[in-house]
Amino acid sequence: MAALLGAMLLPLLLARGVIALNLPDGDQWSIGEAFLAWGYGALNDLIAIALLSTIIGVAGCVGRRAMHTAMTASVAACVVVSLLDVFFWFEFGNRTDRLVFHYLNYPVEVWAFLEDQFVFSLLIVPIAVAAALLHRALSNSAVALATTSRSTLSMALTPIATMTLIVVTVTEPAPLRPTMSRATNEAASNGILNVVHAALVAERRWHGVFPALDLTDRELLMTETQAAPAAQAPRHVILIIEESFAGDTWWDGDKRRKFMPNFDRLRNEGVYFDRLYATGTRTTRGLEALLHGYPPLPGIALNQRAGFEALPSLPRALAAAGFDTAFVYGGWPGFSNFANYWRGIGFRDVVTRDDFDSEHFQTSWGVADEVLFDRVLEEMDRRTGVEGRRVFLSTLTVSNHRPYDFPDGRIEFPADERRLEYAIAYADWALGRFMQLASRRAWYDQTLFVIMPDHSPRAHGGAVIPVAAYRVPGIIIWPGGLAATQRDGIASLMDVPRTILSAMGIASDEQFFGGDMLAVDFNGVAPVEHDYRLGLLTQQGFTVLLRNERAVSFAGDGMNDARPLRANASDERRATALFQSAFERWQGGRSTMRASVVPGA
Repeated sequence: MAALLGAMLLPLLLARGVIALNLPDGDQWSIGEAFLAWGYGALNDLIAIALLSTIIGVAGCVGRRAMHTAMTASVAACVVVSLLDVFFWFEFGNRTDRLVFHYLNYPVEVWAFLEDQFVFSLLIVPIAVAAALLHRALSNSAVALATTSRSTLSMALTPIATMTLIVVTVTEPAPLRPTMSRATNEAASNGILNVVHAALVAERRWHGVFPALDLTDRELLMTETQAAPAAQAPRHVILIIEESFAGDTWWDGDKRRKFMPNFDRLRNEGVYFDRLYATGTRTTRGLEALLHGYPPLPGIALNQRAGFEALPSLPRALAAAGFDTAFVYGGWPGFSNFANYWRGIGFRDVVTRDDFDSEHFQTSWGVADEVLFDRVLEEMDRRTGVEGRRVFLSTLTVSNHRPYDFPDGRIEFPADERRLEYAIAYADWALGRFMQLASRRAWYDQTLFVIMPDHSPRAHGGAVIPVAAYRVPGIIIWPGGLAATQRDGIASLMDVPRTILSAMGIASDEQFFGGDMLAVDFNGVAPVEHDYRLGLLTQQGFTVLLRNERAVSFAGDGMNDARPLRANASDERRATALFQSAFERWQGGRSTMRASVVPGA
């Protein structure tokens, strides 16, 4: 038994040690926080092991072989999830979470990534050998446990199984969290409990989980707007969605000049938004905001759920106004159901990786950005060549994504080192090249270029929701009609659909949340989601709605403050009004998605 428990516990402890030694920049533990992380971490590990031990015991009631297999699977689960925890920490800034279920839906694409990044096929034989040796090593423990009669096991397991069933049915079991510090909680947690929590959390519940307002209070806090036709407007729109753009590389002045000179130049050619925020840390979240103008809700993005067609839709609004709509993407058409999703929300044509010649440079995620942008130019040339046609074309880049591969000889940095900063530099080069080539086209002066990230590279910081890490740079350029300027008010990617419609002078019955970022003195709010928690950033501060707990507030952006205040009634009502209204409209379908902007926007 001791060997079995040690085999399960050891990888969990090692993963915690790696995370503890690689905290986010600027986030340091006090002695008390370190004690809490390791103390609560031990409890979480024991809870996870208890769950696995229950499975082993149940298998023992079936027979020794079943118990032996369950023991091997339990130890393997601890090893695999611990490795995933370390990978997730360095890649996303958190432990294994609900994203694992998303990836399991797309095994072909995930396999291509693993093969490209880790040559996973070479590891299959060593993994199989390790599993066989592990199974053999646990043989003696299985024999020892098998000497316990089945009736004794059954008597011991009955109350445990009953309590587990009650806990799973009545609550949403989650890892114990000792503080309001995200980094401390992540170190104390473990991926096994995170995955169990993600599988059991009730995404369809609001009342009894989050603060709630009655209908009257919500309506008092919500307002409705309608886009007014403009006297002059661009003819075409190109929405460029830059993958993982650009985090500390942009906000650090020295790195910006070194790795992002083109984007730095472009911000002086259009309207640059300095306090713009993504709504989450996944591409699907970015699309949810940019194409649907919808705030994030707990769980996966709404455009990944059944019924996504009911969401307000920017391409559908522009198609109804007579635009030719197309999405150009160099990645896998089936990943995240992208191709079907884009067609389902109003893009008439969808170009994917399958539509590019195999001779072009490709990574495991898709074609290089320069190849993608060349196709955008071709599509715009062809589509605008039809007299009287107006075009809305959107595109999503993939080069600034692990494994950070890009063509050699394009920038001054070596392509074979696979560094994040070099991938950003290539993405910046490809964007600058595209804008230069576009400037020679007849349609250039008549086009509104909306250049937005989907999210920043990763979450970091000690706050319960690190909202400052969601800050992203965005630019809107209309060569024929927008003067270059910088906007310093708070804005959200959720504001983009209404902004585009207003700029184009189009009134639509597609009812988006958000406001017009180009309006004079616009100062909105930024809704964000992280780990099933919801936050709203306003000029007054940052308010977080916690599951089954009282709302809390932070001064400023609350990036590293782990000592929140109890939210005042006004801030809590404002955040609740937005998120509860969005939740109930989604639950009610298209008929309830009435026009709304963020309260106070």
